[in-house]
Amino acid sequence: MLDQNSVISAQADGITYGSETINPGQDWQASTWTEGAQFILLEGVSVTAGSPLILYSSPGATELAVLNGLQVRQTSQRSKRIKPLKVERPPNDALLNVDFAAPEVWLGMAATGNGSTDYWNSSYTPYQYFAELFDLKWSTGLLSGVSATVENAPGAWTNEHPDGMMNTFMHSFGFQPVIVTLTDLPNGTYDVYAYIHGVLDQNSMISAEADGVTYGPETSTIGAEWQSPTWTEGAQYILLEDVSVIAGSPLIIRSSPGATELAVLNGLQLRQTSQRVKKAKPARVAKPSKNALLNIDFANPEPWFGMAATGNGSGDYWNRSYAPYQYFAELFDLKWSCGLLSGVSATVENAPGAWTNEHPDGMMNTFTHSFGYQPISVTLTDLPRGTYDVYVYAHGVLDQNSIISAEVNGVMYAPEATITSSDWQSPLWTEGSQYILLENLSVVSGSPLIIHSAPGVTELATLNGLQLRLVSKK
Repeated sequence: MLDQNSVISAQADGITYGSETINPGQDWQASTWTEGAQFILLEGVSVTAGSPLILYSSPGATELAVLNGLQVRQTSQRSKRIKPLKVERPPNDALLNVDFAAPEVWLGMAATGNGSTDYWNSSYTPYQYFAELFDLKWSTGLLSGVSATVENAPGAWTNEHPDGMMNTFMHSFGFQPVIVTLTDLPNGTYDVYAYIHGVLDQNSMISAEADGVTYGPETSTIGAEWQSPTWTEGAQYILLEDVSVIAGSPLIIRSSPGATELAVLNGLQLRQTSQRVKKAKPARVAKPSKNALLNIDFANPEPWFGMAATGNGSGDYWNRSYAPYQYFAELFDLKWSCGLLSGVSATVENAPGAWTNEHPDGMMNTFTHSFGYQPISVTLTDLPRGTYDVYVYAHGVLDQNSIISAEVNGVMYAPEATITSSDWQSPLWTEGSQYILLENLSVVSGSPLIIHSAPGVTELATLNGLQLRLVSKK
């Protein structure tokens, strides 16, 4: 009453919102609701499933802190979470472990592992039909850059298995599948171990999907073998081998009900067996047209169309490479600017960074970058025989320029550097400002073309886009 106002703040997942103060004047007595008079509004408060939201009311003009009521409105199922700016290169034979329905962090091996101290990411979200997992770590404890969502798994229970991970499981209700979606996995081929058993005969059926390919389904046992402390494929877990994930694409794992109405999931292990994807190439592609053009746009989350320093028209197709946190990425089924398959593939190395620079052009506005004075390398394979002009767009923010070179058939081209002045911000394409032009590169059929972007005046090498113009088929 009178001037007994309060100062309001909130805390969730280590982030503080507020503090904001109620006006100590008489406005609070009005029958019309006014922000700052009777109430404080804290917007965009992100809560990860399983984490507490703490609200504080502190004394304002008097010795009393007061609280009349609370309203919490969910504006989105997803948290507004800032991802780490940088993650380390994944270890060799990288292993990612997730333990479900476990209130405590678990360490150790399961059917696969590296040692007794292997780290398991914990997902403990009882009563939640949708949960997000951020900042997942490799078994070594290093940040992976991988995130995950869990759908349709509000149940959490135990089954008395002697292993701490296997002992807890999350589950669905009413014959619904549990769906786990992993994003920002490093490019490569994985063996996926899915631990799926509840109590008694509560088994499940596991499948996975990545880049339009389905793996499985396979089913765990309904017999008592799952209770054994000895790991046996088909008893406590299902192994899906050689699951190929292209950098930037999600991996979706589904646990469907088996003999009962519940789908269960105790844990997941993803073992990277190769940095490269096992992908079938198209059986046949059309001959390239005269003056064929191949475009690649880097670090752009949205498809881009149009011309740059060269082009054929506003509908020109740009192949997209969006692979944040990835030190190695593969691009398959690249298309010419006309939209036809080219048969060309590419790899991108040392470019885990993705950022924007506010250039007015949609392609130039986004760029991938390295860290620590490392060069970026793009290797194009299966280019048609011929002579090419190569346009390399390479500028970050401010003075973040790059030095561009190319190598093909043992011949080196350039190096040449983009400028450090602000001219690169112009919407007019100027050679040496936004891009470097390497002319008359001769490519023999079957030989790779390697393009290097090295750091200029800063520690970052950058790459916004590439254009390859076939000027001669000889």
